[in-house]
Amino acid sequence: MIAVVVQDIYGNEVATIPGKQAVQWWFRKLAKVIDWFDDKILWVGDLINYKGIQIVDKYILAEEGVINQDGLVLIKYPKVIQLFTAFSAGRAPKPNTRNVIAFYGYQCQNSVCGKVFSKEEKKKLSKDHILPKCKGGGNDWMNMTCLCLKCNTKKGSKTLEEAGMKLINQPSVPKTVLDIYGQKGNKR
Repeated sequence: MIAVVVQDIYGNEVATIPGKQAVQWWFRKLAKVIDWFDDKILWVGDLINYKGIQIVDKYILAEEGVINQDGLVLIKYPKVIQLFTAFSAGRAPKPNTRNVIAFYGYQCQNSVCGKVFSKEEKKKLSKDHILPKCKGGGNDWMNMTCLCLKCNTKKGSKTLEEAGMKLINQPSVPKTVLDIYGQKGNKR
């Protein structure tokens, strides 16, 4: 995995995130590229597709890490990006399955199991409602944890106590996506 350093709007290093996420932020104009990898190529291709349409935006072509020679474009991988805006600390990211699993570091939170999965194995994990929805549990961070499919099946619609389970980490609310995917996340 390629790791990219993230700077805040003041140039302070705040996180290291996966390269794919950094590229998405750059393409969506949420960040600018400060430095490039010399030996990692993101994309190589024609500037104009077979329909005669330019497929690389002009703002990307103007970047230092993008080389355009005779209609062939080479885009280097960003090494450091800088955010254009600060994250709002008052609004937590949604507790969807992807965010919950990443927040708990791809680890089953059942203290008896505790198995850690690779990012590629994330389909073996699920978001679990600590107090099941059928018993009045909410769909918020404080009622969410990550369990492997085996442990989640064992728990079913029981509470943790009824299933005889204890959590490795107690639930908490991430303040920003950097708490989930940046250096603050995945180290619970």
